[in-house]
Amino acid sequence: MADDKTTHYKLPLPSAENLLSEDVGRIRDSLSGIDTALHDEKTAREAAVDAESAARAAAITAEETARGEDKAALEARLKKTRTLALAGL
Repeated sequence: MADDKTTHYKLPLPSAENLLSEDVGRIRDSLSGIDTALHDEKTAREAAVDAESAARAAAITAEETARGEDKAALEARLKKTRTLALAGL
């Protein structure tokens, strides 16, 4: 029985030298391997998208917090400046 494999994933390939009964199991193994590889890739991509979404949400929250703190500090300085201006200083 010929034992040909794919180049990259080394999945079993059918061969003209093999009996059909021999190749059925090989084809089944190849399809199962492809299914597993596709599922793993999908899972990895979903995890990457989820991680990127979480990182962006955290960055947005941090930016909103920083802007709020800057706004509060600016308002405090403006209040002090107005008070000093009204006092003639």
